[in-house]
Amino acid sequence: MAHPTVTIPKAQLDELTLELRDDNRVKVAGVDLDGILRGKIMAKSKFLSVLESGFGFCSVVFGWDMHDKTYEEELSVSNAANGSYTLWKRAGLHDIE
Repeated sequence: MAHPTVTIPKAQLDELTLELRDDNRVKVAGVDLDGILRGKIMAKSKFLSVLESGFGFCSVVFGWDMHDKTYEEELSVSNAANGSYTLWKRAGLHDIE
């Protein structure tokens, strides 16, 4: 399945690359149903290479409760009955700190 890409202005990419110059890894994350930040760490080189195309993120982390147990009730994200799938995400560059 082809995923749509976005074009990031070169000046913004250059600024981000400069900002990350001393880093080796980047944490990407999203907020789950309980308001807990769930994420993963990726190599800086991978992060920079997927800014325009996006990257896969397992939906199961958004279907866990605050005790890391899978929700039993039906959720469109993930639950005990339907398992998990890959979400295709793109970094929101306005959210980078």
